[in-house]
Amino acid sequence: MTGRRSTERDPFTSPIVIVHEAAAQCGHLTGQSLEAAEIQNRLIEETNQRTSSLAGALKAANNGLETCSATAASIQTETRDALKNMSDALDRDFNALMEIISNKSADTKKILTTIVEIGHQIKILSINARIEAARAGEAGRGFAVVANEVGRLAETTMGHAKEAEVLLNFADVESQIDNAGERFRNAVAEVRKTSDDSLGRVSTTVNEMAVNLGDVADNNKVIDELVDMQRTAGRRLRARLGWAVQELDDIASATVNAKDAHDPLLQVARRWNLAPVRDRLDEIRTRGVLRVGVEPGFVGLSFRRRPREELMGLDVDYARAYAQSIGVTCEFVEYPWDALTGLLHVGIKQGEQPVDVIWSALPPNASYRKVAYSETYTYLPFVLARRAGDTRVRKLGDLDGKVLGVINDPGAFEVLEAAGVRWSANKGKPNGKIFIANLVAYSDQGRIHDCLAEGKVDGFCVDLPIYHWACSNPSSPWFGKIEIMPGNLSSKLYYYTVAVAASPASASLLKSINSFIRSFRSSARCHQIEQQWQGRVHEGAHGYRDEPGHLLGEAELSASISYGQAC
Repeated sequence: MTGRRSTERDPFTSPIVIVHEAAAQCGHLTGQSLEAAEIQNRLIEETNQRTSSLAGALKAANNGLETCSATAASIQTETRDALKNMSDALDRDFNALMEIISNKSADTKKILTTIVEIGHQIKILSINARIEAARAGEAGRGFAVVANEVGRLAETTMGHAKEAEVLLNFADVESQIDNAGERFRNAVAEVRKTSDDSLGRVSTTVNEMAVNLGDVADNNKVIDELVDMQRTAGRRLRARLGWAVQELDDIASATVNAKDAHDPLLQVARRWNLAPVRDRLDEIRTRGVLRVGVEPGFVGLSFRRRPREELMGLDVDYARAYAQSIGVTCEFVEYPWDALTGLLHVGIKQGEQPVDVIWSALPPNASYRKVAYSETYTYLPFVLARRAGDTRVRKLGDLDGKVLGVINDPGAFEVLEAAGVRWSANKGKPNGKIFIANLVAYSDQGRIHDCLAEGKVDGFCVDLPIYHWACSNPSSPWFGKIEIMPGNLSSKLYYYTVAVAASPASASLLKSINSFIRSFRSSARCHQIEQQWQGRVHEGAHGYRDEPGHLLGEAELSASISYGQAC
């Protein structure tokens, strides 16, 4: 009876297949959880690095405050001493001046007394002269005597007047005053110089403090970014682990009684959407919809200019063109880019169908689990961007000691490491040439333009299409705020591929995608897409086969079908 029942059932709903699919799905969930944990660990390392820098900046700022306080006290003492010295010098100069004036006054008083006495004598002689004049007869002889006397007095008066002129000459006083003024000016200049020197030291200290406090502010900006990304990675990790635990609990409950496990397991399979797909391309054509996983924040690739508008961009245009070629429409499933490949095996929500393809700026890399890749559909440079007009950053080497932003892409890390860039995660590796303060790897693509425009990072390394529209289109909110440096940071052009699940069911889908890419590449529509979103067509001939790690493609999936049929 048991054997007859097993032959009547669809082999794709047998307990073994259901348990296998559940185990595979739990494996994918666990793998995605590990990836999220790795991202979180990397963010924690960068946060620790930045926290250490913050502590150093705070210590430097505190030292600066102490130095500033000591310098201010020194200025106060130096100024007090300088003013005291100046005051003492002025006291000495003016005391000497007062002594000179006092002596001059005494001498002048003596001369004036003599002049008064002379005047008195002249007055008496004048009276006598009048008396003698009354004596007419004898007048001649008497006047002669008086005249002689008056002459001598006149000479004496003139002599004393000359002496008075000399004594009343204050030229030496003026000279003393001039000298005192000169010394005063010199003293003031010395005080000013001393104050200027001291204030210069204070200004230098304050500027150093400003730099240190600026470092503190920069550290806080980076820490804010890292904490937000850690929070997002943590939420994703908890959700995936919770999903895996629930699914395992359901399977455990359904298989308590092994003999009657088929129907309970079938219910679990329906609830969790565990039925395997025979041929994904046939399924897409049957439903009339191609489910495409994209990052909705990739400006220039898959984004909205305004909320609730349709997605637009290079990848969106390519995906729609392919969907049209097989007679279906596109349904874009939006998810963070660094976790997109997980959607090929497990939906976003519990029980939700996986996506059919990932068409979202995906360079092939061995770090992605159970993924097969198409041929290259576009080539592009990997560029450095900076804030508009920031002449400090002209090339990658200018970011030494600064903060660099990048998309959380394993390929981007490899390019930077090959260029000699070192950060906390790889600082011990040889051939380092550019030692940046932090590498901030962004999972939230909605931040990768603002972080540069707002000064959270000093430079950003990115795929050209992601910044081309943002920098060159006047309707872009970042137009005039950020700019792209010329050149390609990678040794060869970057390129994108379409990703499908690495299972035999995806073989015909991947073959169809490759056929489309080959025929579409020479079309006018393809050139129009490239011109709009990159500025021009970039030519290349390399693809996923040139990458390390024995990556899977159309040939490998087709071979797995042949092997399965042979078995």
